[in-house]
Amino acid sequence: MAVIQERGALPARPARRFGTSWVGLLPFFLFSFAFIVMPTAYLVAGSLQKNDKPSLQNYADLSTGIIPLALVTSMSQARKGYLEIFDGRSEKPEPLRWEVSLGCSDAEVAEIRDVVSHGIIAEAVASPQRLTDDRERARRVLELVEAVPALVWGRDELGTGDMWNSNSVVAWLLARSDLGAEAIRPPVRGRAPGWRAGLVTARRSA
Repeated sequence: MAVIQERGALPARPARRFGTSWVGLLPFFLFSFAFIVMPTAYLVAGSLQKNDKPSLQNYADLSTGIIPLALVTSMSQARKGYLEIFDGRSEKPEPLRWEVSLGCSDAEVAEIRDVVSHGIIAEAVASPQRLTDDRERARRVLELVEAVPALVWGRDELGTGDMWNSNSVVAWLLARSDLGAEAIRPPVRGRAPGWRAGLVTARRSA
């Protein structure tokens, strides 16, 4: 014969309450999200783009020396970088050239190539031009340094057709000192970006 024994109802479990102990971790999670998760996501998303288009080329460039360039660029707090090794001794029409760029478009790389010095520094040092032996004229150049126009380098604020830079300063000083700056020419295969800006500005302020 089976005996059925009635049991009393099980006691109700107390409702689970969420404490406030987790609030202390909130600053940590906010900090991690703002300074770890978001920057990491930004870098990953940027690494999957090139020239503002989706691409895996950045990962393919890892074997081309872009890592050292990225380190130098980041240490100098620059947004873009360009590194080139050029064989200036070659007599070929297209001498050996190795290059790597970071954050530069094809147009910007072409512009950098156009203004970068390719083996002309040694030629310039080996072929100096003596402009004068007159001490008074040399003193005049130094006196004019304080009067050099305070223009933003790399820009053409005066509409001269050339950017203002250190070459502009030298050209301006020589032109204002009547040292024949108009007749000075750069070395063979050399260029002097900004020289014209200095000459034009000197003529305007004469």
